[in-house]
Amino acid sequence: MCTVRFNVTTSMTSRVFLYIKITNMYQNHRLYLKSLDPGQLAGKVYMSAGDFPVGGETSCAFLQYANCSTASQYIWNGNSLSHADSNPDCLITPKPPVVINAHPNAQYYPCGLVANSMFSDWISNLTCIGSACRTSTFEFSESGISWSEDSSIYKPTGWVSDPTLQQQIPTMILPPPQWRKAWPDVWGNGYNSTNVPDISKWERLHVWMRKAGLPHFRKLWGRNNTSTLDQGIWEVSIVDNWDCRRFEGTKSLVFGQIGLMGSKNLFLGYAFLIMGCICALFTVLIGVYRPRKMGDHAHLSWVKNKLD
Repeated sequence: MCTVRFNVTTSMTSRVFLYIKITNMYQNHRLYLKSLDPGQLAGKVYMSAGDFPVGGETSCAFLQYANCSTASQYIWNGNSLSHADSNPDCLITPKPPVVINAHPNAQYYPCGLVANSMFSDWISNLTCIGSACRTSTFEFSESGISWSEDSSIYKPTGWVSDPTLQQQIPTMILPPPQWRKAWPDVWGNGYNSTNVPDISKWERLHVWMRKAGLPHFRKLWGRNNTSTLDQGIWEVSIVDNWDCRRFEGTKSLVFGQIGLMGSKNLFLGYAFLIMGCICALFTVLIGVYRPRKMGDHAHLSWVKNKLD
């Protein structure tokens, strides 16, 4: 765990937003953005990892088969490879017990690279250092951070609602490898009938699953609609679970507000001003060097008719 202190130079009134900022991560890579299954996210039960649709717009592919011995083959650059070759659970020795005990038809829930790579750092609420602040803590809520159309996509899995299927959960569905690593106290030993996440209410997952179009992006991670973040020295504690060094990226926290015109974006403002000046300059140049001939009213049809 690390502790970061920072100075808030100007008080931020109600509706303060917490963003995670990530650089050099290409969520728009074709293989990455397709690596999910909409049916599974909508609560559909697949009795076998081999039952997932193949050849459509989306495919869990690399993180679909939780049993390394039964992972299927796929073709890549003309070579026949196994999904186990790209599965972290299958590349480590010794393998975790939850993987060893997995049923031959076991699957990951949720499957795919997008869910597995979810941002997993633990971020505490803010603590004010000193007596300058009116409140000693500033809390962020996860509620209300995802788009309503995104939240409507996700439903609880049918594995939990069916009593017969509940008994099969420990060996039939496994948490993604990075989830077990980031949250060992919750999912280190796999799922059971009581700890399978209700993804319909997990808004941070919804936010993460909406892929960014550019390699440098922010994602809304919390909000406070009522309190004021006072001017002063604040402190936040962070548990570093999410490794960005593998892709030479960075991660940081951003606190901001949104006005009637949206959040502050200097790039767009500068871009519009520069383009406006360029257009005005070309308008003047064209008017000077290639002026349009003034129209002669004598050539108007109704004037010519009167003259005739």
